[in-house]
Amino acid sequence: MADAQIEEVREPCEASVSEHCTSEHFARAQEHEESDEEVQFDQPREPHRKSNDGESGTKRGNSEDVAFLIQEASNRLNHEMQRNAHLEAVLTETEKHFVEQMRKLHEEKAEMEAQIRKLTTEKTRLMSDLEESKNVLFELRPEEQVSDAEIQGRYTELCGAIETWIDLATDGDDVEDFGARFLKLWKKMRRPNPIYNALGDLESDLPNLMAHDNFDYFVLTALIQGSLDTEMAIRYPIGISQTVLTVLKEVQRGMAMLEPPKDKSYIGTWRSDALKALTSIQEVKEARDAHAEECTRDLLATLLKPLLSKSADLETLESKLLGNVIKPAFELSEMMCISTHRYAIRYPKKVSSGIVPKNLDGWTTVKKLESIERAVRRLHPALLLLDRGEHFPVVLVKPVVVVSLRKAQ
Repeated sequence: MADAQIEEVREPCEASVSEHCTSEHFARAQEHEESDEEVQFDQPREPHRKSNDGESGTKRGNSEDVAFLIQEASNRLNHEMQRNAHLEAVLTETEKHFVEQMRKLHEEKAEMEAQIRKLTTEKTRLMSDLEESKNVLFELRPEEQVSDAEIQGRYTELCGAIETWIDLATDGDDVEDFGARFLKLWKKMRRPNPIYNALGDLESDLPNLMAHDNFDYFVLTALIQGSLDTEMAIRYPIGISQTVLTVLKEVQRGMAMLEPPKDKSYIGTWRSDALKALTSIQEVKEARDAHAEECTRDLLATLLKPLLSKSADLETLESKLLGNVIKPAFELSEMMCISTHRYAIRYPKKVSSGIVPKNLDGWTTVKKLESIERAVRRLHPALLLLDRGEHFPVVLVKPVVVVSLRKAQ
């Protein structure tokens, strides 16, 4: 590369020198001719020796000019060569630096990839340990809490108490008469109303349902259970004022914002103890019982009384409904609210855990699932334990679903 650059510099320099020398030589020759002419007219002609000395001087001048120009071109060429050598040195040093930086980057990338793999493995291990710890904590819950078995037993008793009350309310009544009263009430009441909210999705199927033997049990259970679902879908016990609940919630939020913050188990235990203390206050108990009585009167007067026969003992039915169904439901709701564990009474999104099918004709639990023709409607929701999260519910009591059976061949 240097040789090519030298040639590039040398060619224009030589051309410049040649051109300069030729023009300089022509000028000097012309000046010499003029000088000779002056000599011819003003002075006598010198001997032939005089002319030879002039030519020799001119040649010496031309040689000096050529040597100067060549030296100047050589200096420029040396300068260019030195500059090129410097540029090559800088380029070589830059290339070395770039290669070194790339090597370091590749090494850092490899280290980071190895670190990522290590952290991924550690994350997987920690997640596994976390799930195992959750399971251990789930098994080591405090014994002073109300047990799952007690919650489960109380809910099962509540569902049975509803059917017992219906036995008493429909004693001596004819299912066809009940169907006629139901249709009259259905057409009379404005929509939306509690009956339509509970059974409106079955409007097109009502004629077929009314032909079954236990249509009255189906309707009354749906109405009572629907009312209880609304009252029990709460997180705090009935009877505690809204002002107190607001303070309670603010204290829990404040605990979570402390430095260091209190963990969920501590806050949950504090919440449970605070609710236990509040529900032990006589005023709170009286407020809860008063609300239970109000709900009983409304349920009986608005929904149940128009469907019952005129011979029904309404006073006894109201007392039984309050003492055997509504109050136990409110007490169960309070127990679930106070507990440090999370419970819910609702229909699960997935029924992979199974259902309890109840025959619409015999009102008995169906043993052979292959005999079921279709599911008519959900009746009693499931009791769920949510300590492991919303997506991992533990079914304590399976949901009850009303079904119709295939006709015998």
